[in-house]
Amino acid sequence: MSLTIENQISNLITERLRDHMVDGSAVFVSNDDPNAHTLLGLINISGTSVCMYPRKFEISIVSSVTAHIKETTLFADMGNSAPAPFESDVLYVIGTPFAITDTGLFASVSNSVSDGNKWLLRIGQASSTVSNIDAHPFDYTALPTPSISVYSTDTENDKEISNVSSANLTVVCILCVDAQTFEAGIAHEIIGDIQDCINRDRALWDNTQCLASECFKKNHSIIDRSDSGTVIFKIEINVKYRTQLKNSRSK
Repeated sequence: MSLTIENQISNLITERLRDHMVDGSAVFVSNDDPNAHTLLGLINISGTSVCMYPRKFEISIVSSVTAHIKETTLFADMGNSAPAPFESDVLYVIGTPFAITDTGLFASVSNSVSDGNKWLLRIGQASSTVSNIDAHPFDYTALPTPSISVYSTDTENDKEISNVSSANLTVVCILCVDAQTFEAGIAHEIIGDIQDCINRDRALWDNTQCLASECFKKNHSIIDRSDSGTVIFKIEINVKYRTQLKNSRSK
């Protein structure tokens, strides 16, 4: 069964933040992979990004001489001008950098790689990289700082027309930073990046459909400063969306 539109919105915002909140480039692997820590040490990214918007690529080892690169960028705010996502096999030599299409970046892999090894390369223009971004964690204070936690909170149904329900949803981002990050003013740079990410696409296009009719960053405030020095911000996002009156999983 598919997720409710509300869950789809929360998950899309989480994924979009993961793509956006990168300074330059960053490599990720699945948390479900038991060899995640080892895999991160098997690839090296070099060069300088020339990307004008956040981009994302899956890099996988197909054989001892072939890697596959597949672009999975969310071209949310580019409309019909969005380029076709890149996908191709590339030949590689151990230790020799190979180009990640036209990004200005190159990847090289060690001789310890094996068929099926896979990485996710994110390229962004944020002021700093936030690696810990999670949807509705049970205890956001347990995440390493800096971290962003995304929750759907209040939902208010406005009206019902022709079997369609219109709703206002509040999505909350909880940003946790350490004392040094807060005192250096970096937290407000991160909040600015979050605002830019959210306000990029008011319709929340997920590469298939628009999930919302309006989405924008509403406000932010400090909600706690712990004895350990952690400072916690609350960023509220307003989302207007519609669902079928008797099917919360369909628009």
